[in-house]
Amino acid sequence: MPGPTAAEFPPGESGLPGVSYLKAHFIQVLPKAKLIERQRGMVSSRRMKELVQMIRRAVDPDAPSPVS
Repeated sequence: MPGPTAAEFPPGESGLPGVSYLKAHFIQVLPKAKLIERQRGMVSSRRMKELVQMIRRAVDPDAPSPVS
């Protein structure tokens, strides 16, 4: 499933108990009140930069693909 606008997170990286995915082409805003509980997990600065590039790629197909 990983690609230019999708990333896989192993259980330890996201703070969630199982594998999860970020799909930059399906980003939406959620009100904090809708969240059930805070998930503890920190994404590294390097990983966050990759995710921002994926979001850019999702809104601008001419943007460079993130490098993993």
